[in-house]
Amino acid sequence: MNRAEQLKFSSAREREHKHWLLRQEKDRAELIRCGVGGGTGASSEARAPDPATHPATALPVAYVTGQQRFCSHSFFVERAVCMIPRQASEIIVLKASQCGHKLAAAFPEQPVRVLDLGTGSGCLLLSTLLALPTSSLGVGVDISTAALRVAAKNSDNLGLSSRARFEVADFGELQTWLFQQSGDERLFDILVCNPPYISMKAKNRGLDEAARAHEPALALFGGDDGLSAYKALNRALTTCIATCGLLREGGYFILEIGAKAKQAVLQIFVPLTTAKDGWELIEVGKDWKGHDRCLVLQWKPSPPRRDSAVTPAENKAGKQASPTQAAHQNLGKSKKRKAETEALAGTAANLKVFSLSSVDLGDPRVPSSAKIVTKKAKKAKT
Repeated sequence: MNRAEQLKFSSAREREHKHWLLRQEKDRAELIRCGVGGGTGASSEARAPDPATHPATALPVAYVTGQQRFCSHSFFVERAVCMIPRQASEIIVLKASQCGHKLAAAFPEQPVRVLDLGTGSGCLLLSTLLALPTSSLGVGVDISTAALRVAAKNSDNLGLSSRARFEVADFGELQTWLFQQSGDERLFDILVCNPPYISMKAKNRGLDEAARAHEPALALFGGDDGLSAYKALNRALTTCIATCGLLREGGYFILEIGAKAKQAVLQIFVPLTTAKDGWELIEVGKDWKGHDRCLVLQWKPSPPRRDSAVTPAENKAGKQASPTQAAHQNLGKSKKRKAETEALAGTAANLKVFSLSSVDLGDPRVPSSAKIVTKKAKKAKT
């Protein structure tokens, strides 16, 4: 290494050292502000790992203090139970609140209902409810009971226990969970979701080591390509909309995406097909850094009427039978027509009223099926 390279390397090390010292001071100031550590008498258990000594895997301050600010509100967070809310996700709350105010103005007689899929700490759902009229209601579902406990605590702390509830449900169990709800409890105006979307490649290469060391893997990683949760979510929502309703007329789905994942996620939810039913992209929301961070979607054609929940026997058009029921009905009609034709054939052969000599094919009172049978019988006789 020549002299110039040595100076360059030394300068880089000095800048890095100053950076970690500055971060250490900021972390200590945050701990002192929260009443944790900072003094000579503070216990070692209350202190965060020294960022200057262990910078890569230092316990995030939010897990030490148990608090994280999100959308100007303070949320309780717990290590290895729920993710630390990120500022980049605040765009979801902004878009959800904008959509909610539109729906509240269009349908003032009905409270806006929000469903948070994979709620974690509840930050998305609770922040959205705080930004909407006080009549709005919300449900958060998550596969982790520990995370739901954290979300319920945040709901109580923010005074939203009467407007929000939390229940156990996985993406794959969403339809079963919906069937357990009654009436309008199955219908929502807004769906929000921040699914796990970090790929295993990013986990091993580019992921922040502190996040990998302390945040729950279930909330971070989305399979080899980071798209597993999106695929499962799309299947679940499509099935639920077709069978249970899920979304009210004019409802929205706000979905968080990775900074460079827009096209890949769009191919899952808004494929270039001619299908009549499916998601339509309304808007792409950008985070504070200017990255594409969320998709605002709507289901086309419009989901069920707002005044009634759709049962499995009804589809999006109202009282019209579902595709499966329609197939059974058509099969029944076919069998019925066949039986009627056979009966009419016997009548035409044996009774005077429909004998071959007395049937008037121009008489409007004669059923068309009987006319067909009679014509065939006359042709066979000749």
